[in-house]
Amino acid sequence: MKIEIEKRNDISSKIEGYIRKRAKKLEKYLKEDALMKIVVSHQKGNFLIETTINDYGNILHSKASLPDIELSIDESLKKIETQAKKLKEKIVNHKKVHLPSFFQEKEEEQVPVVKTRRIEPAILFIEEAINELIFQENPFFVFKNKETAIYNIIYRAKNGTYQILEF
Repeated sequence: MKIEIEKRNDISSKIEGYIRKRAKKLEKYLKEDALMKIVVSHQKGNFLIETTINDYGNILHSKASLPDIELSIDESLKKIETQAKKLKEKIVNHKKVHLPSFFQEKEEEQVPVVKTRRIEPAILFIEEAINELIFQENPFFVFKNKETAIYNIIYRAKNGTYQILEF
């Protein structure tokens, strides 16, 4: 993190060191190349500390104005630290994928097999398979197509037509 300190009035190097020391504690919430700009000025008996952080387009800003310069620095950096914590939490939470409940993995329920039936598909023409489907009154009929030698399933669609699945 890069720290820039702008002094509008004479400020001792001791205070500048204090600002840098306190600002370094914010590095854990920000990216490496974030820019922190701190403006220190003295107005009407108070020290005004304005802190701005630009962290990849996320702008954080805080102000504090108190008669004691160190308290003013601490107050401004405390406010900006709270904002940085919230920003980091928001980024971390945003990266987590929240799937709706119907997409989340569920334990697979074991569906009991009620009945197993082995069929030997008949070798028929399509017209004969349609007649078998009608005669048996089943929802579908499995057969081997006599013309193509491919296994087929024939069923009646909702619109009343017959549909054929080949496999």
